[in-house]
Amino acid sequence: MTTTEDLVRGALDDHAARVRPGRDSWGRLETRFAAAADGPRRRPRVIVAVAAAVALLLTVGVVLLADRGAGTDDASTPAGAMPDRVVAARGSELVLLDAVDGREVRTLGTFPGLGYVVPDGADGVLVTREVATSCGGNPGPEIDRVSLTTGVVDVVLSGALAPAPGPRFLAYGIWCGGRALGFTDGSGANSRSDPLGSTTRETSPSIETVEPLGWSPDGTRLLYRLGLAGDDVPHMYVGRLWPAVPQSETEVVPLPWGTGITAAAFLDDTHVALAEFAGGRTEVRRWLAVASDGAEHDAPVMFTVPGEVTELSADSDAHILARTADGSLYRWSAGEASPTLVARGIDAAAWVVG
Repeated sequence: MTTTEDLVRGALDDHAARVRPGRDSWGRLETRFAAAADGPRRRPRVIVAVAAAVALLLTVGVVLLADRGAGTDDASTPAGAMPDRVVAARGSELVLLDAVDGREVRTLGTFPGLGYVVPDGADGVLVTREVATSCGGNPGPEIDRVSLTTGVVDVVLSGALAPAPGPRFLAYGIWCGGRALGFTDGSGANSRSDPLGSTTRETSPSIETVEPLGWSPDGTRLLYRLGLAGDDVPHMYVGRLWPAVPQSETEVVPLPWGTGITAAAFLDDTHVALAEFAGGRTEVRRWLAVASDGAEHDAPVMFTVPGEVTELSADSDAHILARTADGSLYRWSAGEASPTLVARGIDAAAWVVG
């Protein structure tokens, strides 16, 4: 017996059999693609063309052709629940906030000159603060670890700032005795590496500031920001550097640069969240950070924040914190249409992980 499915399949086969490409169709397509490839490009604002789906209405039924996710971002759905707490710097106070509504859970302590705030396991946070005798008796930055349960403060490094803990190494910016990128494995052994990629020197004379921003989850790539002599706009890079990799595998990839590129954070081993400020708002894009071929790559917008985002913090499950220049703190999770305002008056913030 002939079923409805047989009739639909037969109608589709008959329709396909009558479709034939016109004369020189492929030649005209190749010409158009070549012209498009040679046209102007913008970096990192990439326009992604989206093909429309076609619905074929037949007299015996309706066949719907659904897009099953082609071209969608692979971080469209969070892999885990959003962390329930945020640790933040508010003036000189280090506070613990509820991640849902921004309510203050408790104050962890007061630290004059409080700066960078970075999670260090489930029970700790690394901060930078100004200390009167950090640099050989002179004022300078110091990296401390604060316990989230007891409030106990331990000095980690003097004369250093911008801590970035990874699976094997803690990266930091060296402040005293020259500007450089430092690493320690926790055993007391410290090392330096040139963030511009030289394997014959420990730093470059053009470097004026060094700020590690975070590691890739596998611990082989470091995201960092450099202030270079004669340039008012910081540059951001993703580097495979010794001692995280052998010197023979050193590779430094510059991220898009300009006054509109304001912040970045690792999302996974190959992508970063990249903040691009223009027209009073910031678009946070998903950017491929491992391509050194100079080619353009898709950089889809994940979400948009009012104002200028100056800091991004992400966990391993695509949950992102974005802080703006006016101290507004937003949170966003993959799959959400827009970010949520969590708190105001924030100077630095990070998820409490674990």
